[in-house]
Amino acid sequence: NGWSEEIGGDFKLKNTTLSLTGFNLNINDWIQWSPQSNGLWRPSNLKKVWSRGIETKAKTDFSFKKITFSTLVSYQMTHTTDDLSPDNQLLYIPIHSANGSVTATWRQMSLQWLQNYSSQRPMTTDGSLFTKWFTLSNVNFSVQKTFGRYKANVGFKIQNVWNVDYQTIQFYASPRRNFLLDVQISF
Repeated sequence: NGWSEEIGGDFKLKNTTLSLTGFNLNINDWIQWSPQSNGLWRPSNLKKVWSRGIETKAKTDFSFKKITFSTLVSYQMTHTTDDLSPDNQLLYIPIHSANGSVTATWRQMSLQWLQNYSSQRPMTTDGSLFTKWFTLSNVNFSVQKTFGRYKANVGFKIQNVWNVDYQTIQFYASPRRNFLLDVQISF
């Protein structure tokens, strides 16, 4: 249980939208799961947790010849601490994260490049050990087609394009390069 506050605003300049949001959460009785030396995870009750930060976004759209481009860049800074360790970030919560994407659309086809960044994450409650920061790249291609009253969307995704070895939680493997074929039919 707790209280949260958020304030933000959007600013539009021609084809660009800028967003800025600040947030503050005061939470009582937060359950935090943490790994033990035997490999098992144990819950602990944090009496008071304070999470605060900012989120920013910039989105722009423009056309070149018959291709429409959309770009999106976002950044989030989050400090999450508890009353017993007010100077240490809670386990596995990155302070900094950022995302960016560029999408090109022509007729019923789109190609998208996504880039994600996560700063290091604390692995210990005293803030002495951290996971490594990482950045991931993804590519999405999709085609939409209409057949009478039926609509089909076929997508192909390559996730973790550069086959990065990363961990969001220590000793827990995250997916290496992988492929996804997605077919949706609506009527």
